[in-house]
Amino acid sequence: MKRAKKTYGSCVNTFQSLKYLTQSKFQHTRSSDSEDLISHCFQIQDSKHEKVPWKAIALAVFLAIGGMVQLTAGVLIFTGHIGKEYEDRFWPFLILGVIMFLPGAYHLFVAFAAYKNIPGYSFSSIPDFD
Repeated sequence: MKRAKKTYGSCVNTFQSLKYLTQSKFQHTRSSDSEDLISHCFQIQDSKHEKVPWKAIALAVFLAIGGMVQLTAGVLIFTGHIGKEYEDRFWPFLILGVIMFLPGAYHLFVAFAAYKNIPGYSFSSIPDFD
């Protein structure tokens, strides 16, 4: 199934000229033209019919949890709750934890926002592995 994509860029000039016409001396006789233009330029597929990328969401969960575990281990090493002989492992845990946590948390947020139908977020924003 093909997904409809947001087409903001193709309508920007049309909106600017429409704004100019409504603010200039000329009177716009048909108000339905602007409504048709808006509905035409912003065709977004309903999220109920979108395919949910379950593999990508599972990977995002893995990355977020793995990143949190590594960040926690790095902080425990730094604060001394884990033995002094492991001090050299602080930076690798911290760097890998950040590298794993940030993309995982971002994609989980996008998936949650798409699930809640928040405008601007859709499951098509999440890369899938199909």
